[in-house]
Amino acid sequence: MNKFLWTAVLTTTLSAAFAFASDNNNGGNNDAPGEYSIICESHGGYVECETGVQLGNVAVEKQKSREACTFGGSWGYHGSRIWVNHGCRASFSYDDANAPLPPAPTPAPTPVPPGPSPITQVDCRWNNMNWQPYYHGNYRFIGRPGYGFQDANMCVYTVRLSKQNAVCNWNGIGFTSYDIVTNAEVIPASYATVESCYAAIR
Repeated sequence: MNKFLWTAVLTTTLSAAFAFASDNNNGGNNDAPGEYSIICESHGGYVECETGVQLGNVAVEKQKSREACTFGGSWGYHGSRIWVNHGCRASFSYDDANAPLPPAPTPAPTPVPPGPSPITQVDCRWNNMNWQPYYHGNYRFIGRPGYGFQDANMCVYTVRLSKQNAVCNWNGIGFTSYDIVTNAEVIPASYATVESCYAAIR
């Protein structure tokens, strides 16, 4: 009876010791497992295992011995070498401390809201002779200087028909389409009506 009791106590003690060693074998490092792995084994004496890189983030990946692998007591590392002692046998994970850091992600460009359409910045102004379409974007009359409409309502009607950033205006003999921003002729021709002028713009 005492023999069986002693065996149970010994088994429980060894299991607890092994669990304690497994929970305290990461060298104080709580990072994720390293990128590389190496097996280093002590059969009672001191052994060093060369990794070939400057070590960082070293931790016991899997203990293979019944003897505890305790950081600073039965295993540790310096430079590029992991050392084990007192029968500690385990596989160790580690990183190359000199490896370049991955590039930081490039933030997505902040979208720039579009500015107001040139058409929305056109109204009619008196040019000292008649009513002429006026572009507020660069503070300039649209069309030939001094040419427009005697009737302000006709000027407003013409502006409302504007399309594709073009406005038709009276040029002295007919209606010609002008680019709102540059004031260049969109179609270098004259039309009898403002409606036919806009119809020609594709």
